[in-house]
Amino acid sequence: MTGPCSDSGGTFGPDPAYRKLTLRSLTRLGNDGTSALPSTSFSYGTTRGTAKRAAGGWNRLISVNNGQGGTLSLAYANIAQVYYDRMPQPTWYNLFFDRNRLTSKTVSDGRGNSSLTSYSYGEAAMNSLGTNNGGQGPNVEPNSAALVMWDKAGRPADTLAVGNQREFRGHSAMTEKTYDGPTTGAPLLAWVEHSFYQGDVGCTPAAAATTDSCFVALRNEEFVKGREYLTVWKSAAGARLKEVAHTFTSAFYPNTLAELSGSNVVWPEYTRNGLWRAFRYESQTLERQYEGSGTSVEKKTTYAYDVSENTNSNGAVYGNLSREELYDDAGVRQRITMHFYAIQDVATPPASGSPYIVNRSWADYTWDGSFQGLAYSASFYDGGTSQASIGAVGDLTRQSAFYDLPWPLIRPA
Repeated sequence: MTGPCSDSGGTFGPDPAYRKLTLRSLTRLGNDGTSALPSTSFSYGTTRGTAKRAAGGWNRLISVNNGQGGTLSLAYANIAQVYYDRMPQPTWYNLFFDRNRLTSKTVSDGRGNSSLTSYSYGEAAMNSLGTNNGGQGPNVEPNSAALVMWDKAGRPADTLAVGNQREFRGHSAMTEKTYDGPTTGAPLLAWVEHSFYQGDVGCTPAAAATTDSCFVALRNEEFVKGREYLTVWKSAAGARLKEVAHTFTSAFYPNTLAELSGSNVVWPEYTRNGLWRAFRYESQTLERQYEGSGTSVEKKTTYAYDVSENTNSNGAVYGNLSREELYDDAGVRQRITMHFYAIQDVATPPASGSPYIVNRSWADYTWDGSFQGLAYSASFYDGGTSQASIGAVGDLTRQSAFYDLPWPLIRPA
């Protein structure tokens, strides 16, 4: 670079001595090892520009050619440059230095047909205490329970496993629009909006303790960051057609021997602050269909795993889905499905090792909303003839299925 250099002045450039490994092409061969399809080639952005923040797409994949007429073209924006150009200009724009986001994708079939998909975004975020607490934006409140713990303890944030403002939390939202042509002037075919968790729960904890509801919510949010919680489909005119909302639950586990034995560890002495262990799962899916009016028709599905309802043959916990319940638009339960698992897990394995098979269901039951039997299937493994048993291999050797059952179906104990 040539100076004087600053955020708004000077000339910046790439380092040509720093080599970058890139995939240039792939060639698929037939089973004779010689007959080949045309190679698929890949091209990358090589124009950096002279500003401090590199041009969008620099060193990123920008095109794919399948050698048979089909092409894919990608365009990007440098996130730091997007915030630098915003008015009023935020002070934290360089938090996203050298981070790019996709802004468009154009697919061509080689026969004169092309389709453009454009992408627009909500706010980007890093893990931060938030501007209300001396951190940088764009979030106002903290989005990291680990940072709050360290801040309340007066510890340097750079001693955390993931330091302050070192973890990219993605964007709060993304909208994709697909057009029947290569420009936004073509008819709009699809409009989908995605919303994501970034960790912010809208408050600042008064204390880093489980007695503080804000801190508990912030800690729980750590385990769903980056997850999509709402997807909305719209018509070309912007009318809502369909949406799917996801609810997640986290089951937390002890981290230390003291906790495992039932003792409380005072957190300033707890050497693994911010490194909680939890099993995270989707506990509910809510689907809404909008059929020509503002009122939606809903379908709700709830999910339970062995952390709350155990259906494993040995009673241990492995993260298996145990129960699903389906509800109609009126909130009336219509169907119940339960899965029972045959487990091969030796509590104290020998030095030579032992099989570990924990995901084979031996029975699947389906009832209506009133627990009247609808269907039942039984699975047998490794040549066995008794239910809930499994050998050392876990091969399915027999399966029986029943439906239109004439009697009430009693679930296993």
